[in-house]
Amino acid sequence: MIKFIICDDVPVSSECLKKSIKSIADNYDIEYQIVIFDNADDFIGDVSSNEYDIYFIDISMPDARGDFLARFVKITHPFAITALVSSYEDFGDIACTAMVDAYLYKSYDEFQMRSQILRLLQKCADKRKKYTFSTIDSDVSIFVCDIIYIESSKRKLYVHLYNGTIFNVYDETLNSLKKNIEIFYFHKISRSCLLNMEAIEGSHSKKYNHADSELKNGDIIELHSESSIKKFNENYKTFLRDFLQNEYSISEMDIKNLKR
Repeated sequence: MIKFIICDDVPVSSECLKKSIKSIADNYDIEYQIVIFDNADDFIGDVSSNEYDIYFIDISMPDARGDFLARFVKITHPFAITALVSSYEDFGDIACTAMVDAYLYKSYDEFQMRSQILRLLQKCADKRKKYTFSTIDSDVSIFVCDIIYIESSKRKLYVHLYNGTIFNVYDETLNSLKKNIEIFYFHKISRSCLLNMEAIEGSHSKKYNHADSELKNGDIIELHSESSIKKFNENYKTFLRDFLQNEYSISEMDIKNLKR
C-alpha cells in the first residue's frame, strides 16, 4: 500500500491532486490511502505520530509556510518523499532550499500532474529496494535507503545505517557494492567511502563546496584532499541533476516494490 498525505487549505486543489493519484493507482492496480488536511496544526499533529510514503504540502497557507512544514516532515521522517505545491513560480528557490523531491504547480494539466506523481512513485519504489549481504553471524536484508554510508577500513567494510546500526560486511568491496546497490543516489566520494547523497543534511548551497559534509544522522564525512573534494562536488552535481529530472517511468519491478 502507498500512503499519501495532502496539506492544502484550498479544497479544489486537494481534490485535483487526489483525482490524479487515484487515476494512477487504479491504472497500476496499486492499493493506496489518501489523507487530507486543510491546516498546518492538524497536519503536524498527524505527521508527528504517523508516517506516510509521499507528502504533498501547499507552500503558502494562512497558518504556515509549506517549506517549514516540509522541513518538519524531514526532521520527523528523514527519508520522507515530499512535494511542495503552489500556484506561483516565485517559490522555486525556497523549494530547492527545503530539499523537497518535487515542486508542483497547481496550474499543471492532468498529463503534467500525472508525470510528476509518477516521478514521486519512482522514488518511493527506489526506497523500498532491499540489499542482502553477509555478516559474521548471518545474512542481513535491509532497505537501501536506510544506508547512510559505507566505509572501507583495514580491508573491512562497514555499513552505517541511519538508526546508528553498523554492520561488518564480508566478501564485498566498495566497487562490488556500488554495482550491487540498485539505486543511483550512491556515489564513491573517496577511495574508502560510498555515500548515500540523499543523506546529506541541509541546503545544496551550504554543503557541496565544503570539505566536510554533515549527514542526517549527525555524522561528519571529512574530505582531506583537493581531488576528493572535487570528486564529491562532481558527484553531488550529478545527484542534483538526477534528483531534479522530470522524466520517470515505472517498471514492472517498481510496481512490485510499490505493492509490498
